[in-house]
Amino acid sequence: MQPEHKKLSTFTGVVAPSLEAMLGAIIFLVMPSLVSRVGLLPMLAVIGGAAVIMSLTAVSIAACVTNLTTIGPGGIYPLARASLGRAFGGSIGIQLFLAQAATTGFVIAGFGETLYVFLSTGFAFDFGGMPPHQVKMLLSSASFLVFLLIVIIGGDFTEKLQLPILTIIIISILAVAVAVIMLPRSIHADGGITMMRRGLTAAALISVFAAFFPVVKGMTAGLGMSGDLAAPQRSIVRGTAIVIVSGIGIYIVMAYVFARISPEAILRDDFLSAAGIAKLTPLSIIVLAGILTATASAAISYLNAAPRILHAMVHDGNIPLPAALRGPLNADTAHAADLRIATLITGVCIIPVFLVGDLMVLATVVGIAFIAVYGWINCAAFLEYISRNPSFRPTSRGHWLISFAGMILCAGVIIAFNPFIACLIVLFQALLFLLLSRFSPGKASEGVWWGVVFTLMTGLSKVLGRIAQGTKNWRPVVKILAFKGDGANLRRIIAIGEMIGEYLGMVSADIFVVGEKNSGEDLPPASISQKAIPVDNPADCTENILVAAATAPFIRIAPNTILVEYHRHVKWEKFITRISQMKRNLLLYKDGVVAAAGDEYCIDVWWRGSDNGNLAAMLAHIIFISNSARRVATKVRIIRMKEKNEQGNTIRAEMNALLGKARLVGTTVLLDDQLPLVEAIRTQSSSAHLVMIGIPDTRNEIKTENVRWFWDKLYYSFDRQLSRFDDMPPILFIKAAFTPALFDE
Repeated sequence: MQPEHKKLSTFTGVVAPSLEAMLGAIIFLVMPSLVSRVGLLPMLAVIGGAAVIMSLTAVSIAACVTNLTTIGPGGIYPLARASLGRAFGGSIGIQLFLAQAATTGFVIAGFGETLYVFLSTGFAFDFGGMPPHQVKMLLSSASFLVFLLIVIIGGDFTEKLQLPILTIIIISILAVAVAVIMLPRSIHADGGITMMRRGLTAAALISVFAAFFPVVKGMTAGLGMSGDLAAPQRSIVRGTAIVIVSGIGIYIVMAYVFARISPEAILRDDFLSAAGIAKLTPLSIIVLAGILTATASAAISYLNAAPRILHAMVHDGNIPLPAALRGPLNADTAHAADLRIATLITGVCIIPVFLVGDLMVLATVVGIAFIAVYGWINCAAFLEYISRNPSFRPTSRGHWLISFAGMILCAGVIIAFNPFIACLIVLFQALLFLLLSRFSPGKASEGVWWGVVFTLMTGLSKVLGRIAQGTKNWRPVVKILAFKGDGANLRRIIAIGEMIGEYLGMVSADIFVVGEKNSGEDLPPASISQKAIPVDNPADCTENILVAAATAPFIRIAPNTILVEYHRHVKWEKFITRISQMKRNLLLYKDGVVAAAGDEYCIDVWWRGSDNGNLAAMLAHIIFISNSARRVATKVRIIRMKEKNEQGNTIRAEMNALLGKARLVGTTVLLDDQLPLVEAIRTQSSSAHLVMIGIPDTRNEIKTENVRWFWDKLYYSFDRQLSRFDDMPPILFIKAAFTPALFDE
């Protein structure tokens, strides 16, 4: 049996590796030249800006960490996965893994270069006359193999190295500080303090910030060990805070120390030469030991963290691998024995970094990748806050403004660094997200997104409820009231509702199951929300559908249109009267014989004035737009019966002008008032797919005798009158609650 893995403490798991990464060679090889270029005060501003971003990100990390019961290995990756979903979190995890692997190679290359300077200057080695770049490559490769072997041996061994490594780094930093203050003349530090260089420009300050900012990525070096921590929530929160305070404090002190050295001496040579450290003196040995130790420790820290991210992503199923590799990498633990293959894969990813000619370009890419990850973790915390999900209950609670500020600052830094590289990284992550969305076993949009959309929808719906919709801004908010029959009727009425609601509208359906024991679980599939409502007593149909019509299907957004299917058990006179009192549009659907499928979907609108005609024309136009989006050809006819004393040419011109001015599609058909309405409809619209007919408000509106007779009978004998349309296509009888505006005045 494998012995239980020893868990790491806050110091060994978070503080030590993060500080070692932050206090790497940058404090000796990069920071002196930066201070000499701008002076003390601008450098303090740069350090302060980095500290702000680190602090804001740390608050977001603390909120995400303390909200999870179990974090698992991978550091930032499991936090992003929990908040942003498997696919999106996986894209961030892959980006973080590659960034840490590249950083490891970059740090090892710096280690090899420093070692070359030390050996060639201090001991005058000529390396057999080999070119310097080959020697540096050889030293870096040999160092990489040593570091890889150390990590493969196991975490217990590297844990024992943490305290000695950090001690050497601190001693070397103190040695430089003491030397500058106590031995000023020997290291060109007797010229006072350079507060600010003359002629300093904003571009120069941004370049200094970009060169210094890679120190920020060291803040989360210890987060990658989250699966090995004894108390990850507590250790990550406390350890990160300690790292930020102590690391920034050291940088502030060292900025003051380097500002005391002559900037001309540093810019002319370098810090090691200006301070006389390139020679084999006690001070130079201490400082060079600190540089080499800090660089080596940073490489080991990243080399420890990167495989754990890979291990976690494989365990989650985010990275498909061959079975031979998936078994060991898919273990439930992240012990050193389980991470050997992941470490070797990471090593393979590191090797190409040595072949990169321009390490400064690589440093910029890696820096932007890290700050993008920090931006996403701030974004994750921000989304968690604004989603108001009940499951988000962190013990270390900040505020959404903090996370939002961190997200915006990270985005600003990315753009200031290099917009082109930033765009490439964003495109790369988008590609990863699309690939993982396709192959991920989970939902691509899982995580906090549903809660965010729900919160935005409820908040906006409250605002929407306080705004008068009016006729200009009319959008269909449709409540379908249908009855479960043979299934074909349901599919047809729901299809009409979908066509109406597909064009910037909202649709829901209540399906009534009358006199059946079945509650309606076998409803036909649809893209809209459906709810089955059993009605045991057919006499209760009228009250049931009236209650459903009055119920808002969407949060604070009441339906403005009721699409109801005709049913013989409903008292239609009562229903129509009540719907009119609710000030809602009524679309009474009479199912019928569906015309044979042809090249076009045909809609006939029977026009008898703007009261119902405007709504019918608007609905026909909406269905036309919806069908066009689905590449279904649609033909709309506006049919009007000419009444007595009306001039046909005048009426036709008025109708064409109305459609043209309103920019509605359709052709006009004018009929003489010779046939009864029902016979005219049967004659003209027998081959249509959908027929729309207006219901007048009162019998007094009806001018012609045959129309008056039909509607007079219809209100009081629906069954008898509508049976005359049984062999007709589906019909929508329309009664508008108001007259929608077809065009702006």
